[in-house]
Amino acid sequence: MIRDQTLLPALQKKGFQLFCEPEVNTIFFAMNNGHPLFKDNLKLRQALSFAFDRERYIKLFHNNNAILAQSIIPPGLVGYDENYVNPYAIYDLERAKQLLA
Repeated sequence: MIRDQTLLPALQKKGFQLFCEPEVNTIFFAMNNGHPLFKDNLKLRQALSFAFDRERYIKLFHNNNAILAQSIIPPGLVGYDENYVNPYAIYDLERAKQLLA
């Protein structure tokens, strides 16, 4: 029904309207930092973060209808900072490779 936050043209022609409001929801992936593989390997944890393409994930699994989070606090909740940019939420395979080397 929706593609890239726009109602499909066929539905628009039938008079349907789309109203978008952010949902107070956060989906996140976590690592078990108590596991021996991750516990004392900060560079591995950072590399995995740089290797994860969040924008592609949103496109594939949310049909481009999600806001890229910078923290676990979504817009609309107390504590959300619209100016905060997570330095590890950047897709950068070269940086990930450097950290693994």
